[in-house]
Amino acid sequence: MVDVLCLNLPFEYPWKIRDFSRPSRSPCRTRGGTIYYPVSLTSMVNYSENFGYRGEIVDCVARNLDAKDTLNIVKKSGPKVVVVDTSTPSIINDMKISDTIQKENPGTVVVLVGRHVTYAPKETLESCEHVKVVARGEFYDQVIRLIEGRSLEKIDGISYNENNKIVHNKNAELISDVEKFGFLSKTYKEQLDIKYYFYSSIRNPYLLLQVGWGCPYNCSFCNEVVKNRYRHRSVEHVLDEIRYIKKELPQVKEILWDDPTYVVDEDFIKRLSGAMVESGLRMKHSCMTRADISYDTLKAMRDAGFQTAHIGLESSDQKALEIVNKNAKFEEEVAYLERCKRLKIKNHACWIFGIPGDTKESIKATIERAKSLPSLDSVQCFPLIPTPFEDILGNESKGTVWKYLIDNNNLITKDYSRWLKPNGLYNCIVTYPDLTNTEIEQLVERFYKEFYFRPSYIFNKLVQSLTSYQELKRNVRGFRTMVKK
Repeated sequence: MVDVLCLNLPFEYPWKIRDFSRPSRSPCRTRGGTIYYPVSLTSMVNYSENFGYRGEIVDCVARNLDAKDTLNIVKKSGPKVVVVDTSTPSIINDMKISDTIQKENPGTVVVLVGRHVTYAPKETLESCEHVKVVARGEFYDQVIRLIEGRSLEKIDGISYNENNKIVHNKNAELISDVEKFGFLSKTYKEQLDIKYYFYSSIRNPYLLLQVGWGCPYNCSFCNEVVKNRYRHRSVEHVLDEIRYIKKELPQVKEILWDDPTYVVDEDFIKRLSGAMVESGLRMKHSCMTRADISYDTLKAMRDAGFQTAHIGLESSDQKALEIVNKNAKFEEEVAYLERCKRLKIKNHACWIFGIPGDTKESIKATIERAKSLPSLDSVQCFPLIPTPFEDILGNESKGTVWKYLIDNNNLITKDYSRWLKPNGLYNCIVTYPDLTNTEIEQLVERFYKEFYFRPSYIFNKLVQSLTSYQELKRNVRGFRTMVKK
């Protein structure tokens, strides 16, 4: 029997979408065909082991299971608690399937977790017919308390529906010892099949892992569940996991560190990189990070096998960056890219069109600037997709882009079923007096076409593909998927 069953649900409402990447910070069906690992749900399985509980994870997206399959798995497992991850674009779907699970399994507690319910717990619970509990933020201790059978009023970090009254308990303390999450790679090996997962900007098969939890920054467009806080594992713990991967998962070609910002403490990253080299554990790896890393740190990372940095550039317009509290200077980011070029480190740059302060002219300038930037191996671009935000427990909302859009009447709809198109790509739901949602979407398409179909870019990709069979496979799959979309 299973104590906690963690579900990455299929996407079936209002239409069926395959390969929906709910764990992504920009959840959708990606143009490059990326399939994310369910990192937070895997962490829950690992964390429950510290308390002697048995956890199981079912990734319905990767396995192409439907809602009926999911219901049968829940009935067969008979868990005390079912944990369901959520996102804003999929929340209607997530609530519908979760309500059915709760209705058909009254002896099980179904708890919704993830980015959407962290920031909109009241609205979520009011919209659910049978689900009564939401765990906000890092939800791991909350779930343990539910497994133990603790009464709801005594569990910090949850919101719950009690007789049609929504109650918000005080925030839970963050887990300080993140090594209690163990090796995600071990659970991937035991409970998932890594052949289902693909990341278009790195070598595959890959693993999505973490060195640190939380983000020390507070960008107003970001939906991270923990901001202004950061904790990381020890060098020794990370090395032990790499050692495990080399022995037990030798087919893995690359690790992608999924920390919101991998390089927070440069001294720590240099120590980790140096230890990888000295211990003979050099391995190809990439990361999510900001574009502000020193040359010495980049060199140490490269020497340890570092391949690609996934960086959020968002816009080349400094005014727009300041409005969304990016706390970055674009010219300094350009200097970072020059350092990467010298060290032959690739970058996957992320852009957002339609953030407050954007104009048609500023976005067109960003497109032209992006095509001239060094060291960009790939890009992704989304229209602004805001995360709903509720003021609960004295949370400060004035710095969120959601409040800005509401206050200035820039949000087209609050109907989350319209957040995505039937093909799984984002549907722009923000508009401005001088920049409409249609124009934003047209500029996104223009950016992809002009960036990827330049003769110089195509030539460089052909050369890159000739250097490595892995690069060839990555480029062909990513290119075919992007062209179809």
